[in-house]
Amino acid sequence: SIGIAVSTDKSTATELLRDADAAMYHAKTAGRGRAELFDVQMRARVLGRVRTESALRVALATEEQIHVHYQPLVSLRSGRIVGAEALARWWHPEWGPVAPLEFITVAEDSGLIHELAAQIVRRAARDCAAWQDDPDFAGIAINVSTRQLIQPDELATLVMQAIAAHGITPSFLTLDITESLLIEQLDSARTVLNSLRDLGVHLSLDDFGTGYSSLSYLRNFPFDSVKIDQSLIRDIVDTQQAAAVATAIIEMGHALDLHVIAEGVETQEQAARLQELGCDIAQGF
Repeated sequence: SIGIAVSTDKSTATELLRDADAAMYHAKTAGRGRAELFDVQMRARVLGRVRTESALRVALATEEQIHVHYQPLVSLRSGRIVGAEALARWWHPEWGPVAPLEFITVAEDSGLIHELAAQIVRRAARDCAAWQDDPDFAGIAINVSTRQLIQPDELATLVMQAIAAHGITPSFLTLDITESLLIEQLDSARTVLNSLRDLGVHLSLDDFGTGYSSLSYLRNFPFDSVKIDQSLIRDIVDTQQAAAVATAIIEMGHALDLHVIAEGVETQEQAARLQELGCDIAQGF
């Protein structure tokens, strides 16, 4: 991956290296193995990322701007809410709500994802304590980032401390692992997932149906559930191919004794079709 910056009469070595580095970063995020030329638009994006990172550091330090919102998981059999996914939300005092797409990536790249994830896990565990006695509620799901899998002991320690602090049943927490994380961090992921399973928490394979969708992950890792990616659900009513793929995932998941969750269910027609196919749980977008 190559970043290129072109000098002017006023350029300094420091500025050129900074701009070339920014262009190289863009080359990596655009797919690697390519060259990118630094330009004015790229400078604006870099400055925006710097501003977002600085503000996010303040938000995490104060713990007043970061909030947890819960997206319901609905049983397609009973129609009742049986769980929820914890979602990180940021409300800046001047900017207002900051879109997750804007700050999650910055948190990943800067390493702030560790503190962000810790805050979400602790708050979700606290809320679990109030909900775990509800017989219809199966628990809360939390997303896991790539950075957390790189350091094998970090995630298991964080979850163990949160469980102990709030006195919740470990199985009431589910950690969502995306398929891309397994591809990028296969060896460390195996260690982390086994440690988490030993704690008693549940594990879910997220965004299944995109990327490689390797069946070996379902067979060789200790998952309790699998989530069908929303890209397949979007056309499940109108497209036979999408319905066929969803059907295959549902039947395969059940054959492996996994709960199957459909993501991105936004209409009654989609929910009805998934119910016909035997899907267990629906989640909106």
